[in-house]
Amino acid sequence: HSQSPAAAREPPIAARLPQPPGQQQQQQFPDAWDEPGPELEAFVGDSVKRRLGKYVQPDHPNRISKEDAQSLYRRLRREVFEKEVAGFSERQAAGAFQPIERRQLEAGIKEHVRLAIRRMHAARSNPGSMPAGMGPCGMLLHHGMREPMPGQLL
Repeated sequence: HSQSPAAAREPPIAARLPQPPGQQQQQQFPDAWDEPGPELEAFVGDSVKRRLGKYVQPDHPNRISKEDAQSLYRRLRREVFEKEVAGFSERQAAGAFQPIERRQLEAGIKEHVRLAIRRMHAARSNPGSMPAGMGPCGMLLHHGMREPMPGQLL
């Protein structure tokens, strides 16, 4: 049977639910998006979930708990998607159309997750050692990506 075009773009509900390690199947996503939307948001959530899943494994050297992974998932998924929306809006305002490339976004998500976990471990092992104002977001996600985010050059 055939699906309507809208149904074909919408990820199946099972793809959006957490699955045990080893049973996750990577959903097919396009190589680029012309603009942020539900499919990009689904991709960001899927990518963040897969990255965090690696850190929940018992043998990972920077292992995190499932509870930490769940709270990081909600925060990082939101941060990454909001940064992509903001970057898209800025490029639109500047008249610089540039698609959002999956490969670049995957690399940014990988680095963003890695740094967030590193900061979490550092904050727990050395309470009070984090510089004031150094939060989980900022210029980290867009390091090496399309263009600086506002505030990066201050």
